[in-house]
Amino acid sequence: MLKKSDICTNINEPEDKDILTRPLFAVNMRLFRTSPKYKALVLAACDYIAECCQHEQDGRESYIGFSGANAGVPWDIIAVKRANGTGPIVMLNTALEMSQRAPMKSYESCGSIPNGRTFMVDRDPQVVAIYYNREGQRSSYVSDGFSESTVIQHEVDHNDGILLTDRAIK
Repeated sequence: MLKKSDICTNINEPEDKDILTRPLFAVNMRLFRTSPKYKALVLAACDYIAECCQHEQDGRESYIGFSGANAGVPWDIIAVKRANGTGPIVMLNTALEMSQRAPMKSYESCGSIPNGRTFMVDRDPQVVAIYYNREGQRSSYVSDGFSESTVIQHEVDHNDGILLTDRAIK
């Protein structure tokens, strides 16, 4: 069985620090639609990130979200397990529309930060994710509650080069 360190970047690893601290590249949707080889490459990255999202963490439960940054993939791709228990939803080039309701405190940990440390951050209680799906179509997804909302925001943060340590409430 693969260990977490075999699939997930780590902020303490010199090779991983760059991809965790800078915005990732948007998937070029024009090429995605016109170049079969480019599309196959992006879809292989989507499959890998979705697979990582379902990977058990060294004897603990599996991840509930995984980003391109977590996977060491330079594209803006995330996978998030749905709150209803169905397989992960894969999103390309995700933008978030916030609910504009008062933020709520969230206690979060991150696979890319060692030792399972937990940080308190402010998160919007519900978001709408605007993204491209695996077919290249523009889609939207309304988070199903606060827990799913926090995961989506956490993974989008990763692809924007933002870590929990950057958002932590002191």
